[in-house]
Amino acid sequence: MAPETERIPDDVVEEILVRLPVKPLIRFRCVSRSWSSKIANPLFITKHLNHNNNNNNNNNNNGFLLFKSPGGRELCTVVCNSYGFLTEISRFGIPFDFEYFIGFCHGIFCYTLFPTSSEKKHRRNNHSVRDFRICLWNPSIRKFKIIEPEDKGFDDVAYGFAFHSQNNDFKFLRFGRSIKDGEPSSKGLLVHVYTLSIDSWSCLELQYITLVETPHYLFFNGALYYMAYSQNSKLILCFDVHDHNFWKIMLPQDYSNGLSLEFERLAVFKGSLALIAFGHRVCCIWEYGPVGSWTRTDIVPPPYVENFFGCTGSGQLVITNSINQLFLFDPDSHNEINLGLEDLAPDPLVYTPNLIESLVLLNE
Repeated sequence: MAPETERIPDDVVEEILVRLPVKPLIRFRCVSRSWSSKIANPLFITKHLNHNNNNNNNNNNNGFLLFKSPGGRELCTVVCNSYGFLTEISRFGIPFDFEYFIGFCHGIFCYTLFPTSSEKKHRRNNHSVRDFRICLWNPSIRKFKIIEPEDKGFDDVAYGFAFHSQNNDFKFLRFGRSIKDGEPSSKGLLVHVYTLSIDSWSCLELQYITLVETPHYLFFNGALYYMAYSQNSKLILCFDVHDHNFWKIMLPQDYSNGLSLEFERLAVFKGSLALIAFGHRVCCIWEYGPVGSWTRTDIVPPPYVENFFGCTGSGQLVITNSINQLFLFDPDSHNEINLGLEDLAPDPLVYTPNLIESLVLLNE
């Protein structure tokens, strides 16, 4: 054992450990009880996550794709470079069968699990109700947490999953209506919000919203964004995860402009909130400015766009065609890069410009 004068101070050890990836940190828990305790400490987990967040933008790739293996039992992660070459960086066994993928945020996946026998019976007796269990899964540390819904008499219409950066916390949203006598309430939507750090639910009410579209939503700059309806008006519904406030953004006045749009998505385009809509041989990109104004750009997309998953940091569109080939498409140069994943998975589970691993759920 080294003399006392040769020991590295604890604060220096912590500064070294906090800069390491998750995988070696998990191994280093076996070094000693003190290291194991330090790495599992909630304050260290928060510090490690903050460090990863602050250094998250220093990459020179076109983002990451996360998808299930052809057999469906493994989660694969690949990084895309500027020439369309893919490099697999991780592969994890999926420890459960999930029914519905809700979202991915800061290293945590959010799913609903298949219902238990009692939940299936409850569904048969209450046809509008979707009882389920929510699962938060951190594949990097092979830990997950099962969350029971607070209200089982609830007609779900939309979900959301987000990260609360001020508290290094996670939020799960569940939109729907209460069920009475087998029928959904005619009142406005209810929103159940789950907070991971305190393991509890709260409930909000949206009087002016009649429908929230699912499954597509966007988490950006501390808020969740949804396409929604109020009376006969379509709008963007926003939820601030910090203060639990809702607000709305009106769509552009020339939103469809007589075009036959096939589908639309909210996205982050070159650092701004954007609405991207695809139609027959046309793609309209509306960027939302800081003063509440919309700027429209029309481009000619590839003729085969079947689905859209997001944008790279440089503004390339991540799209698939009718035979599930995945492409990067540059709306400025019209260059296409075939990522060639059609033999690996029908769709990526998620695309993210930046990938953050975390120690969240280590103590679960």
